[in-house]
Amino acid sequence: MILLYKAPAGKDLDLALAFFDRVKLAYRLLDDEAAGHSLNALIEGENSPSGQTADQSAIIFSKDYSEEEVRRILDLILATGLRLQVPILVTEANGPSSLSEVLEDMAAQQAFIATLTHLQQLIDATGRLKEEDYDPDKWSEMKIAIADANDVLADLVGEDAQAAAQARAAITDKRDALAASMERLLSYTGPSH
Repeated sequence: MILLYKAPAGKDLDLALAFFDRVKLAYRLLDDEAAGHSLNALIEGENSPSGQTADQSAIIFSKDYSEEEVRRILDLILATGLRLQVPILVTEANGPSSLSEVLEDMAAQQAFIATLTHLQQLIDATGRLKEEDYDPDKWSEMKIAIADANDVLADLVGEDAQAAAQARAAITDKRDALAASMERLLSYTGPSH
């Protein structure tokens, strides 16, 4: 079973549904307020309004599909022009969770990855700067911010689960601190005369 949540109406959806019919894939369109139901309940046929909606659109695949089958189907659906924000493969782990919980978790994970990527880009950008071109105090401030950021990155991949959790919580602050430090370094024009 394939479920479509908040699929954008129009010719792209019509093409995708025609594709499902042509290749005999079972599908169902979900009510916009079905997000409060568990993935398992939705797959089993629940579609009544739960009073809960989610912002993202999603395509949900039952446990009957393998990851490889999901990838192939998604590639074919993209060829129809239909765009759904989040693909979800129901598993033993996520099946009991509500659709809204799964979408929130995935959005938080995507935001974390974006923050992590941005932090790494900032660190990489500092490697192209030359110390002698900048104010020594501003340079030192930036070096401290880089060291703090690298410590957080090391904790993320370390074996200490508590340190990793703390690092995950601190990643945005470290990225913002490094960005602010770089901004001060690059915008410093020297002492007023």
